[in-house]
Amino acid sequence: TSQPVEIAPVGYGWQSVYESGANGQTSAPEAQARFNSLYAADGSHPSVRGTYLAAAVFFELLTQAPSHLSIWTPSGVDGDTQAWITKAASDAFML
Repeated sequence: TSQPVEIAPVGYGWQSVYESGANGQTSAPEAQARFNSLYAADGSHPSVRGTYLAAAVFFELLTQAPSHLSIWTPSGVDGDTQAWITKAASDAFML
């Protein structure tokens, strides 16, 4: 028997951040800064913000609830940053 497979659209969350300047959600320089902040200093691995975005996408997939409802936020992530990251996580399911 086959089982349904669900895939967490983490890449779409990152795409949402990348494209947020083009679609008017924020300025192009701010969108670029946000996107760059998803990467660690090595430019290859995710930073805390990038990992949080991935976790927020998984939260939404597994709970079927918006990630902004989660009570947990990583240390060093302020409220404004949490807002755009959780929005990107929600947007990932709409791309």
